[in-house]
Amino acid sequence: MTTLTIAQLEVLLKKLGLKVPIPHFEAADVLNKPLDIGRSYYADILISLVNSDPENEKCDPKNAFNSIHSPGDVLIGDLAVVLPRLCHGSKATILGFFLVEKVRSSSDNRNVSIHCKRLRLMRQISFQKTTLY
Repeated sequence: MTTLTIAQLEVLLKKLGLKVPIPHFEAADVLNKPLDIGRSYYADILISLVNSDPENEKCDPKNAFNSIHSPGDVLIGDLAVVLPRLCHGSKATILGFFLVEKVRSSSDNRNVSIHCKRLRLMRQISFQKTTLY
């Protein structure tokens, strides 16, 4: 069974425990590129993490989505974030350390913990084609 509409896809994702609607990004083609589903959720998580600190440059949604690179081989690779593309005007090393600390302290921060769980689930879903179709 294939999903023909975003509404049908969101029904499946909701059954898996993901929030719907799928975060919208102009460059995402979630119906034809399953990894774009993961990239959309991942970009949404990155935006919320970066924008949670008032000292960081605000994260542009387009830049956040485009900063996530797909692996060469989806079966053994992870999605990678190119920090200089994530937030133009911020220093990649400082932003990188901030994001690492934010995720490390996720046990103290329920929202970050939920985001990380969603990301791990999305990674599992993205690589299991039969789950989506």
